[in-house]
Amino acid sequence: MLQLTASALIGLLVAGLISFLTNLTLTIIQIGLAVQAFLPTDVFYGIFDVVNEPLYSFMPYVNWFVPIDYAVLLVGTFVDVYATYIMYKYFRKILASLFGNISNPLGIVSALMKE
Repeated sequence: MLQLTASALIGLLVAGLISFLTNLTLTIIQIGLAVQAFLPTDVFYGIFDVVNEPLYSFMPYVNWFVPIDYAVLLVGTFVDVYATYIMYKYFRKILASLFGNISNPLGIVSALMKE
């Protein structure tokens, strides 16, 4: 009879867990793609028909004075930085609730390293 050692058993369990998570992720992606195929391509096309707007032909001239592409990049960067700050703030709150009120980041690392 074949006997499995503890490391072989753990290896089989980890491989099975990885396979399960991979298949679950692929299934969720396939469901998302199937739902996306049923959705309309542009929900606001009837409301905002941009090509027929009267100012659409003047947009390249406006872009000389107001750099729209730079403004979009700047707003996107601001939103990313603000979201990172919010995540940092709540992550720090979670760590403070786990390890007490440690104000120094090195104190948190040392608290994590303690046995």
